[in-house]
Amino acid sequence: MTRNIACPNCKEPSIGYWKKQFLGPARTIGCSRCGARISVSAIRFLPILGFILATAPILRTLDRLEYGFVSYAGAFVLFLLITVLYQHFFMPLVVRTRLPGE
Repeated sequence: MTRNIACPNCKEPSIGYWKKQFLGPARTIGCSRCGARISVSAIRFLPILGFILATAPILRTLDRLEYGFVSYAGAFVLFLLITVLYQHFFMPLVVRTRLPGE
């Protein structure tokens, strides 16, 4: 059984791990318990965006090395792991829209 993440509105564990992984500041999902629209913090998303943009030149340089594809693939997996861990542990969920009456 997977552990769900607590909704910032109702504090009930109702947000799945993979649902949070695919959230961005412009994408929202509904809480399965209270129905509030949930997203991630736009300010906390900026470091991930900067990290992704900074990795492009690094990956391009690694692709031109002697072990091009191997180093490129290894770096890609490392960068992917870093962004997934950042998204899970340091990216807070925020309520975008509350239901009427709350």
